[in-house]
Formats: sequence, structure tokens, C-alpha cells
Amino acid sequence: MIRYEIIYADERRIIQKRRPIMRKKSQKFSRFIASANCVNYRNDAIIVEKFNESVRKYKRFADINAAGDEELASEKLRDAGTDLYQSCEWALKNYLYKVAITRFENGEISNEKKGNEIDFLSMKDTNLFKLIDAFKLKSKPDYVTLGINLDTILYGAQKTNNGPKHNATVPDPNTYRKAVGEIRKIIKNYVIDADLDLIEDSIYGSQNVWYELLEETNDFSDAYHYVLVTKTISNINVKGLFSRKWDLVIDFDYDSDVTGLEKEYTKICGVVPWIRMLTKTEANRKFSISNLPYWIMANGCADDPDTIIDESRWKSKYGRYLSDVLEKFHEMYTKPVKVFIYPIDNEKNLERVVEAFDDVYESGDDADYYVLSAQGEYSRIDNGNFRILPLKFKEFCDNLLIHYEADRFIAKSYENQLPTVNKEMVLISEAFAAELRDSFEVVYVGVDRQEEYDATKTSRNYFYRGDIPISWYGLNHNFDVVRKIKTSIIDKIKTDMQDRGRLLKRVCYEPGVGGTTLMRRIAWELREQYPTMILQKYNEQTAKNIQKVYDITHNQILIMVDNNDVELEEAKNLQVELKKMGFSFVICYFERKLKGMHSESGAIYDVVQSLNRVEALEMKNKLQYYIEEQAIEDRLNSIIESMEKEEKTPFIMAMYTFNENFAGIKPYIYNYLEHMNPQIRK
Repeated sequence: MIRYEIIYADERRIIQKRRPIMRKKSQKFSRFIASANCVNYRNDAIIVEKFNESVRKYKRFADINAAGDEELASEKLRDAGTDLYQSCEWALKNYLYKVAITRFENGEISNEKKGNEIDFLSMKDTNLFKLIDAFKLKSKPDYVTLGINLDTILYGAQKTNNGPKHNATVPDPNTYRKAVGEIRKIIKNYVIDADLDLIEDSIYGSQNVWYELLEETNDFSDAYHYVLVTKTISNINVKGLFSRKWDLVIDFDYDSDVTGLEKEYTKICGVVPWIRMLTKTEANRKFSISNLPYWIMANGCADDPDTIIDESRWKSKYGRYLSDVLEKFHEMYTKPVKVFIYPIDNEKNLERVVEAFDDVYESGDDADYYVLSAQGEYSRIDNGNFRILPLKFKEFCDNLLIHYEADRFIAKSYENQLPTVNKEMVLISEAFAAELRDSFEVVYVGVDRQEEYDATKTSRNYFYRGDIPISWYGLNHNFDVVRKIKTSIIDKIKTDMQDRGRLLKRVCYEPGVGGTTLMRRIAWELREQYPTMILQKYNEQTAKNIQKVYDITHNQILIMVDNNDVELEEAKNLQVELKKMGFSFVICYFERKLKGMHSESGAIYDVVQSLNRVEALEMKNKLQYYIEEQAIEDRLNSIIESMEKEEKTPFIMAMYTFNENFAGIKPYIYNYLEHMNPQIRK
């Protein structure tokens, strides 16, 4: 018994000694928990860091998943989901804590009520659902007005956080992307407007995203049409933006033509773009190929306040006409489009823009979207071609400026000069040159020099194979066979010019004989005597711009026309317009003469037929370098000596020379069908 008591006494003493130690440790841990909780949800920076950490883990998931390790990828995605919802809970607690303090300081609640609301934030059973219920009641401004979808957050909690965490299931990355966008809105609007990481879609990463764009666009080549979707742009130097020619601009800034981007375009480029509105009437208007951009004022204009609406009503008021407008645009602008987006604030409206392009461009296969200066992931837009790039809009403009520096250097190496009546040269301003390009290819005196740096236009191979029409550089270096009939046509044009006529004359040619090449040859040789322009499109500004050229030069005007581009009826209408203006001109209309189609009555300079023997021999000599087989040379020799005219054409001789490498057939047929005017089509 005594021993027992002693042992008991010892144990009791031990227990008594330990109790103070236990109390100290629990106090220490209590302080740690209280301190940690305080740091976690009351410190804005901690919330931002946790959110960004989640996004970084998601990016790591995407990287590992692309490399083929699904198990490790799932682990990273689970971690990303856990961090995301931790940042969400902290953000809600942060805001609700601040609300309680503010309401108490404003006398709206008692000190006891404030304490209860703050204690609620630290209770064990305070979960995400309860926090969101409290947030719904106390959010100012109301979360609905900011487009925050709390149901998306709650749904994502199960799919990307609770479910995977407790059941070891695979998280849903699509649900994560949707949730991250909504949680971002809560942090930026109710905690702190900080820089939060984005889930971007760059393959090469932020350091090399510009080179990725160059690859995607083939160095911003003309194989695509380029579209800009934009909103109000402030404090950004946009000069570089207009280094690239934009085919279409969809502008949500109703002040754009007063203080915005459209005004900057006009100031920098010296010309006014084609302005359109999104209305039922405008939706039925046709487009025509233009060197000026079509500028859609997507949300009305400042000078007509009745056209301006709240962004929440845009989709029903204007957005419903966008597909029809793009359908008309696509009828003329048939290439795939690259759509660059300076993101508009309302995600639903941006979603409608993407849907409209998808409606028109092969369900979106011919449309790629690149978002610059993104503020969120735009999770509503479920489109594989819709990509958020780690590139600021300003950086995009600056890089375009650098990219086109070489082009500007080349442009400065020659001047847009036309001959005056005294045969002196007069300089055409770049602004007016841009206007002229909307209807014409102007044959300036030094037009060949701008092509000296173009590997395609300086190559005989590209011309002979039929890849491109003859360039001005090629004409200067005699790539073509100079036809005997050329001198006759030039002499007749000069005679008509001396008589100061206002004439429309035709040159008829058989398919394949090089009618377009001959037209360009004549334009080239007369460019130093008369202001010479090749009409490519007839519109309401065409005649007015010809009048301006006359006012500058006081010289007779030579207008060359190919019926592949412009109908004879349009050429006649142009003649009628110009005759009213009082100066002399000649419209030389090159008309394809088809079998079974009789030429209309009217003045004809000449009819261009097959090559004669001397011309055919010269053609063979120009092709000699490309002849690889004796059989091909024998075939060309037989064409030269034959009395038959059907094959004695540049087209046929080049086709035999290049055999399967001859590119002329496809472009020939394609261009013929693509640009066939209604008169020929009939």
C-alpha cells in the first residue's frame, strides 16, 4: 500500500508538473492558429499569392499532361483546385470581415453584432456555402452587376476541390478554368485590384509569344484577312498597330471617331476608313475588297446618343446582326481570318462575337482568335481556336512597328511620283496614295524599286510557273516576251491622247496568250508620259480620285482595265462620269475573247492572238533554263514549228516545261472563277 501510494504520489506529482506544460503548449498552438487565420484571410497579399500559386500549379498540370504523365498531372490539378478554393474562402472572409468593421464604424451595427459576425468567420462549421450565402446578402456593389456566377464556384468546389480531395477522383480541368474566372472577379472587385496570374494558351511561353504569333500568321502574310476587335484604348501608343493593314475593325468604343482609335487611325494614316453600323439596314449592305479597313461602330456613335446602349443590352440590340454583317464580309474576304482581341469588358458580348465568326467561317475552323491584355480566362467561350496570349496590347503594337520597319525603309527608298503635263514628276502624298489603292494599282514612275527586296517578284521562276502575274521588276528586266502587237497599241493610245479624247477602247485577247501581261507591259512603258493606273475596283470614289490626279498633274490620264476584274458595263459607267469632269483620258479595256462569244460593237485597238514563230522561239529561250528533259524540249520545238496556233501560247509552253510543277493551271482556273465578273459568268 505504501509503495502504491508513493507511486501514486509520484505519478500525481508528475501529472501536476505536466499540467502547466500542457497548458503552455495548447496556448502556444492556439496563438499559432489564431495568428495564422488572421494572416491568411485578412492579408490581401496572402490571398493574391495563394490564387497565383493555384494558377501556376494548373499551368504545371497542363505542361505535364501534354507530356503524357496523367497520374502526375492529376496530382498537380488537385493541388491547384485546393489552392484555388482556399484563396476563395480567404477572399470571402476578408471581405465579410471588412464589411463588419465598416458597418460598426458607420453605426449600422452594435459592437456585439460586429463580434458575432467576425466570430462566424472562424467557426469550424463555416464552410464555402455559408460564406457565399453571407456574401450574397452583403456584397456592394451587388455581385450580379459584376457578372459573378456564384453557382459556377459552388459547382467547381465539388468537381475540382472537395470531390477529388476526399474521393481521390480526377479533377475536371474545364470546371477549374470556369471557377478560376469567377473567383478572380471576387478578389479583384472585393479584396484588391491586383495583378492575378492568367491561364494563357501560349505554346512557347511569354518570352517567345511574339515569335509564336509570327509562326501562326506566316509573318503576317496576306494568306489571311486580319480583324481587330477592340474597346476604348487609353494611354497606349498605337502607331505600330497600323503598320499592318486591317481588313475589319469591330470597335465597341462609341467615342472612337471623336477621341478614340478610329480618330488615331485617320490621324496616322491620313485617310478615313469605311464606317459601318450594326443595324438591320447595314447588315444587308455588301462589302467590296478595299485597301481601307471597314470600321464597325459596334455600340453606336457619340454624335448620335440614341445609338449608344448599355453593354448588358448589346447582344439583343446589335449583336444579333453581327452574323449577317460577317456573312456579307466573307463573300468578298474569302481567306481565313486572324482575329486579334483587345478584350471588351462584357464576356457575353465577346462570346457573341466569337459565335458570329464561327457561324460564318466553317464552324470556326477558318477563324483563329488571339486575346491580348486579357483580364480573365473567358471560360464561357468554349472554342479550341480561342487563345489567351501572355502579350500586352502595347507590346503587340510595338512589335508590329518593329516587324514592318523594313517595309517602311523600302517604301522610303522610292517616291510615289506621276508625270505632269510638262513631263516633270510630281509627288503623291502617302495619304492620297492610300485612297488610290482602294480602286487602282497605280503605276508610279519608280514602281519597280519597291519590289527589289521581294524574292517572289524578282524571280523569273515564279512568273513562268504561273504563281504570280508579271511584276514591275519583271517588266523592267524583260521576264516577258514583248509582243509585236504592243507597239501598235501604244501608238494608237498616243494618237488618242494627242487628240485629247475622252475614250473607251478595247483590246481583245484569247485565253492563254498573255493578255494581262501585255496590259501591264503597256502600262509600264507609258507610265513616264501619262499618269497610268490599273483599275481593280469601281466604286463611288473612283472617278473623284481620278479627278484629283488630274488636278495634281494636269495631264491626260491612262486607265487600264482587265475584264477579269471589272465588267465592261462598269468601265462604260466610269467613262460617263469622267466625261462630265472635262479632262481628257483613255480607258483601255482588255477583254478576254472566248470561243462562241462575239465581241460587242465598239472601238477596238486590236485583237491579241497566239505567238508568232519568232515570239514562240523567244519564249522557249526564256524557259530554256527550266527544261529538264529532252522530250520537253522536243515538244516545245514542235510547237514553234507547227502551223497550229492552239498551243503556241506562253501558258501552254510554260505548262509543258514545268510539267507537274506548273502552278499556273490552278491559279489560272481559280482566279478566273474567283474574279469572273457577272458579264463573263453569263
